[in-house]
Amino acid sequence: MKALARDAIVLLALAAAGCSGPASPPVGHAMPSAPKPQAAETTNDHALPGGIDWFTGGVEAALAESTRSGKPVMLYWGAVWCPPCHQLKATVFSRTDFQQKLKHFIPVYLDGDEPGAQKWGETFGVSGYPSVVILNGDRSEILRIAGGMDLGQYTTMLDAALEDRRPAEAVLDKLARRGTNGTADECHRVAWQAWGLEDLEPAALARRGARLAAAAQACTHRPVDERTRLAVFAAADLARGMATGGDALPPALVARIGTLLSDHAAAAAQMDALRSLAADYFGALGARDAAQARVQLDHYIAAMRQAAESKAFVRGDQLNAIYSALVASRSLAKDGRPERQLADFARARVSQALAEPGPAAEHSSIINGVLNVLDGLRDDAQAFEINRREAERSSSPYYYLGTLGDLAESMGRGTEALQWQAKAYASARGAATRFQWGSDYLRAMLRLAPNDLQGIRETGLAVLGELDAPDAIYRRSRTRLSKLDAALRDWAGMDDARRGVAAALRERVSRTCSKLAAADPASATCRAFAGG
Repeated sequence: MKALARDAIVLLALAAAGCSGPASPPVGHAMPSAPKPQAAETTNDHALPGGIDWFTGGVEAALAESTRSGKPVMLYWGAVWCPPCHQLKATVFSRTDFQQKLKHFIPVYLDGDEPGAQKWGETFGVSGYPSVVILNGDRSEILRIAGGMDLGQYTTMLDAALEDRRPAEAVLDKLARRGTNGTADECHRVAWQAWGLEDLEPAALARRGARLAAAAQACTHRPVDERTRLAVFAAADLARGMATGGDALPPALVARIGTLLSDHAAAAAQMDALRSLAADYFGALGARDAAQARVQLDHYIAAMRQAAESKAFVRGDQLNAIYSALVASRSLAKDGRPERQLADFARARVSQALAEPGPAAEHSSIINGVLNVLDGLRDDAQAFEINRREAERSSSPYYYLGTLGDLAESMGRGTEALQWQAKAYASARGAATRFQWGSDYLRAMLRLAPNDLQGIRETGLAVLGELDAPDAIYRRSRTRLSKLDAALRDWAGMDDARRGVAAALRERVSRTCSKLAAADPASATCRAFAGG
C-alpha cells in the first residue's frame, strides 16, 4: 500500500485538543466533498482497548507514579487511523493473559495528536504507529515491543521487562563485549527486542549491526532461534548501511542466515524478524554473490509462504509475510517484478482475504495487508478500487483518500490525484495528522501543479499553520517539515515568482519559530525551514 511507504510502518483515540477545521480549497482546485462515514464502519476506532486499567493522568504523571510504586510504564503510542494499531488492539490487548500481566505495569495510551505527543515521541525515540515502549520512572527504556510476533510472545516480553529493568541497549552492550557469554534471560531479551522501530543514520545502523552480530556469538548456549534472530537483525542493519556505502556483509553472518532460511518451518516461526531482510539484504548479497543470493531468496520465499499459512500469526501479518516475499523477490528481478509463481500465490491470497473478511475488529488490518500485497504486485488499479471502497466506510477516510491520490498520480492522473489529496487533508483531524496529510497534499501540488502559485501559497499557509499547535514541531511533524523544505527548494529553483511564494511560506513558519526558545530541540528544524 502506498500509505506504507508514507509511514506505515509501522501502526484508539482521544479527540486531539486544538484540532482545526477543514482547509479551504485553494484557488484553481475544486475541493471535492469528503465522504461521510457509513453505517458499515466495522470498528470503534476511537475506543481505548477494554479490559485494561489505563492510566489517565498523562505521561509525566505516569512516570512519577512509576518512581513511587516501582511499576514500569507501558507506553502505547498510536493513532486513530492506523490499521496496525487496530490489529494490536484486537489481537493482543484483548488477550486475557496480556491484560492480567498489565496489572503489574502502568499502562498509558498516547495518541499522536494529543498536545505534546510528538514531543514525547522525540523523547523516547518513537516514530511509527503503533509503538509499545516499556519505561522506568527515570525515563530509561527497558524494551520496546514490535507487532507481527507469535501472539504468545507478547506476555513473555512483559515478563522479561519485570524480571530485568536494565535498558535493552545496556544488555546489548554487555553481550557485544568480546569474550562475553550471555545469560538465558539476557539473550531472550535482546533477541525479541523491536530493534527495527528506531530511525537511525547509516553509521549508527552499522554500529548496531556489529553489536547485534557480536551478541549472537555471545548467546551460544541458547536455542538456535534466539541466536539466529540476533543474526537476522544484524544482517538487516548492515544491509541497510551498505545501501548507503557501508561495509560488506560478513560471510559468517550470511552463512548463519542461510542455515536458518534452509529450514523453512524454523524460518517461518521467525517471520517478524525475517521481514526486516526484505528491502535490502538480498540486493546487498546479490551484488557480491548472485548465486548465493538466489538460493537464499528461494528459501526465504518458501518460508514466508509457510508463515502466511501459519495460525501462529493473525491474518494481517500473514498477508504482510507475502508482501515481504514480494519485495525480496523484486530485489533480484531484472524487470523489478516478483516471480510468477509467487505473484499467483499472492493474488490468490488477496482474493481469499476479500472473500472472507474475518472478524470485524481485524477488518482494517486485513485490508491493510491486502493493500500491501497489491503494492508488492504493483497492481495500482485493484488497490485504487479497494481504497475508494474503504474511504466510503471508514471513520478515518483520509488514510485511504491520501493513498488514492498517490495511486492516481502513479497512474498518470495528476488532476485527479490532487483532488484526492485535497479531500484527505480536508477530512483529517488532529494537529499532527492534519500536518501529515496536509504536507502530502502540498508536496503533490508542487509536483503536479507547479505553476498554480496562488493555490500553492494558500494551501501552504493553511498547512504550515497546523504547526502552531503546542509542541507541534517534533518527531513525525519535524521529519515532514524537513521533507517539505527540500521540496520547496527544488520547486522554487531560480524562478523569482516561485521564490516569492516560498518566501511567504517560510515567513509563516518564522512566526511559529519566534514562539520557541533557542534551546528548544524543535528550534533548529523550524529556523532552518524559515531561513530557506
